Amino acid sequence: MIQNIWITNAAGSVNFSPSKAQGCNQCALIRVTSFDEYASGGFRRLENEREFRFIGEWIFDDDPEGFEFAMKKGQAETIKDFVDLVKDRVHTLLIHCDAGQSRSPALAISIARYLKMDELAETILADPAYKPNPWVRKLTGQVFGVEPTREEYQIMLEKLLEERK
Repeated sequence: MIQNIWITNAAGSVNFSPSKAQGCNQCALIRVTSFDEYASGGFRRLENEREFRFIGEWIFDDDPEGFEFAMKKGQAETIKDFVDLVKDRVHTLLIHCDAGQSRSPALAISIARYLKMDELAETILADPAYKPNPWVRKLTGQVFGVEPTREEYQIMLEKLLEERK
């Protein structure tokens, strides 16, 4: 059963070695990249790809112009399907997006809430290094049945406003 959810960026995922990471002998990976990053060469090659029991890859933008490349409900549904597939088969779930600051934390919060890891979700939400994407959090929250509270939205929006100052 998933007991750890870790967040990193694309560069951090390339060299990540589940066999060398404490508590990650059974590890799954969720990879997210933007359309621009994918168009410029696809997902970065993982040096230790064979060490992950499962790898899921999705392409959607963090803060797209308009809404054309934002996460869609079907993507949130396939992420839930992936989590349901791996949740009883791995110990650790590693999540990365390009920067590891917005999409990944939003996914991690929804997944943590879904797996009843509420303390972890609160820790991620409170961490100043993370600015969870409200749209990703809302959509995955709906699909996972753990929609954000009003207070959670407020925290996410305040972080976004602070970042844009």
